Amino acid sequence: MTEKPAPPIKWTRHQGGEFAFDHPQAGRIVEIVHPDGSRVVRLVGLVGGQPVQVDIERWRHATSAREACQAIYACVEEAHRRESLAPAQVRVGSGEGWRCIRRLMDGASAHDYSDTTFVETRAGLVRINMIAPPRVYPQARMILEALLRSIEFVEPGPASRA
Repeated sequence: MTEKPAPPIKWTRHQGGEFAFDHPQAGRIVEIVHPDGSRVVRLVGLVGGQPVQVDIERWRHATSAREACQAIYACVEEAHRRESLAPAQVRVGSGEGWRCIRRLMDGASAHDYSDTTFVETRAGLVRINMIAPPRVYPQARMILEALLRSIEFVEPGPASRA
């Protein structure tokens, strides 16, 4: 018996706050405000019945996209390097960023994939991070790559920088 092909994904555009991007209509956008006032735009949904999330946020823990990506990749266990992707420059929206992929660890066992891209914008560094289980990572990655191609960064005006 053959499996039915997955129905085509219907897309919509998120327009709000500092980021605009395409995402599947079935996904839900949640804004999280941290105690320090920083915000995360989180896309949540199911891919193949498994939970997947993509977080988009300003990143204050590094000064360059390359440096941030290298710092995250430096935490990859040697045993999982073949399942990971070293930092590489990638196209993001109309610009460029740095991306790496790594397996998340829980003790001695590997779990989900973390696919992280950093982008330098006029307003500072932005981190785009997807967490997905291995079984659905290839499908989730296609969604992430569509988001990365479509993302636009809404730069704050002079009044909002003060």
